[in-house]
Amino acid sequence: VQDLAGETLGGYELEALVGVGGMGVVYRGRREGDDTPVAVKVLHADYHHQQDAFVDRFRREAQALASLDHPGIVRLLDSGQEGELHYLITEYVDGKNLAQVLRDGTLSLERTVALLDQVCDALHYAHEQGVVHRDIKPGNILITGDTVKVVDFGLAQITAWESTLTSLTRTNLAMGTFNYLSPEQRTNA
Repeated sequence: VQDLAGETLGGYELEALVGVGGMGVVYRGRREGDDTPVAVKVLHADYHHQQDAFVDRFRREAQALASLDHPGIVRLLDSGQEGELHYLITEYVDGKNLAQVLRDGTLSLERTVALLDQVCDALHYAHEQGVVHRDIKPGNILITGDTVKVVDFGLAQITAWESTLTSLTRTNLAMGTFNYLSPEQRTNA
């Protein structure tokens, strides 16, 4: 992964690399002239030359997030392309993901239930809007204090757009993180 920290992209200064995922690299950044932190997700450079599928998925993530306005779902602020770099700008969540919290062993039963309730509320809202996340896992649930934010809608299915999904999904293709796939998706995956 090429570290772009210190660079400027679409009017946003990339301050520090904070995560690397399957489709993108996430930086903490700031809009030039503004002190409010943002998260900047940049499509992996390896995918720029495979434009169709990966860029379409990345753009669809922006469309899915733009259609969602819920306190438990990370908020999209901007998206765009500069040269060959495609990016999404979301609110920055200063906390840990659920996988990190679980590794620390710091969750009581009461807190677990409270956090899970927030995740379920956010996913229920997304489903009501016609958006199915399709990659829920501890790494895609950010926690700051007592607040949860669901992130990474890169594999989201937007049921209201069935006709555009046909080129982005295929029969007999498992999408998501293997250990978190449902049993019917894991069969022959």
